[in-house]
Amino acid sequence: MSDRNSTGGFLPSRPVRRFGKKSLLSAVIAIFTLMLSYGAWWWIVARQGEKALVDWVEIQRSYGRQITYTRLIQSGFPGSVRLELRDPRVEFDGWIWRGNSLVLTASPWAVSVFDVTAGAEQRGRMVLDGQSEPFSLTVSSLRGQLQFRHGQFQSSYWAGQDMEVRLKHRQLTYRVTELQVRTSQDGPHQTDWKIRVRKLMLPQSLSAPLGPDIGHMDISGQLVGNATGRNLRQWLSNWRNAGGRMEIKSLDIGYAPLQVTGEGVISLDPQLQPVGTFHARVRGAMTAVDRLVADGRINPGASLAVKLMLAALSKKPASGAGERYLDLPMVLRRQILFSGSMQLLRLKTIQW
Repeated sequence: MSDRNSTGGFLPSRPVRRFGKKSLLSAVIAIFTLMLSYGAWWWIVARQGEKALVDWVEIQRSYGRQITYTRLIQSGFPGSVRLELRDPRVEFDGWIWRGNSLVLTASPWAVSVFDVTAGAEQRGRMVLDGQSEPFSLTVSSLRGQLQFRHGQFQSSYWAGQDMEVRLKHRQLTYRVTELQVRTSQDGPHQTDWKIRVRKLMLPQSLSAPLGPDIGHMDISGQLVGNATGRNLRQWLSNWRNAGGRMEIKSLDIGYAPLQVTGEGVISLDPQLQPVGTFHARVRGAMTAVDRLVADGRINPGASLAVKLMLAALSKKPASGAGERYLDLPMVLRRQILFSGSMQLLRLKTIQW
């Protein structure tokens, strides 16, 4: 059959292209080969991820950090590589953490980045004042991310929502609406870190002077120095002897009506007690005194002397407008925090 053209003539019919059996077979073989190659690649990557995790656990054990689990389950094909640790447990120098499961997932094209999710309930023991204290942790959401480069740890991110920590023996409960922690390696002997806290509620039994609610805490800094040790005290001693220090580059705490900002440096003395220098700017001190008087924590007569002292020490903002603030250089030594010659706070001895 022919087609009529625009001049009324006829054009020869166009032949219809048909795929023969050979073409169809070639396409099937190509698809099958691609699927087989991807499957092989996925399993190789999954095995490499599993081996990297097992090797990392063995390295931690060599440093005295005991990491155990009952089962390691690999799944996820053909999507993300999924490694699940059943009944994970971490123990180091009396500190114990354990949970029901810990899941790590990674794209088969980027196995250097692992997303981490944990169960809603964790428990364990911590060392406080030299005593072992059982604790439980419940969260509505706890997730994180671990990033490696050339097989070495590079950075981490952890985020928790609606967290509640209970200390069994002390019968104390702490609640946090939002917690974020970030760390990243900045060279072999420096670790950058950042902590963000929203709505920290202290236990009522602590009778915090301005109430139990701390609105926010934003702290960032750098941990300088590297060390190893079979226990925490040995690690701290080696870290101190290597010149280790904690640099607080930015601190911002909202504990209404107080607003505290500052920076500082912390290290350890030969007895492994903290020493350091700090610079803080405090706003809202006058209002805080009024609240302490209203709550009966300060005698009304004594509050006048306190306010006169605060007025003498406070400064006006550089712009001349806004609330006056306290500009406090501070030094921590012999477990006493000084501002000039004035003692502000005496710290308890830390039992490592």
